[in-house]
Amino acid sequence: MEIMKSNLLVEVEAFLSETGMGASYFGKRSTGNSELVSRLRDGKRVWPETEARVRSFIKERNSTLSKKVGDGVNLLQGSGKPDHGVSQ
Repeated sequence: MEIMKSNLLVEVEAFLSETGMGASYFGKRSTGNSELVSRLRDGKRVWPETEARVRSFIKERNSTLSKKVGDGVNLLQGSGKPDHGVSQ
């Protein structure tokens, strides 16, 4: 029997895919619960307050990443340092 994915899980999975962040690390950083993504994948629900914290974390991280991209940070190398076209 296939479990229908919640909207929150779809958003989390997309975030994890885009960022390469691990599921346990995401749960720990967003809510303090490393089992969060595992619970969602198992079809379990979360409190509305937890869902709000998760969405806030994703929104905050996405806006930070967007700002870094706009500032010329080379995210593909993952250095977190601006890429000014200078070879190292």
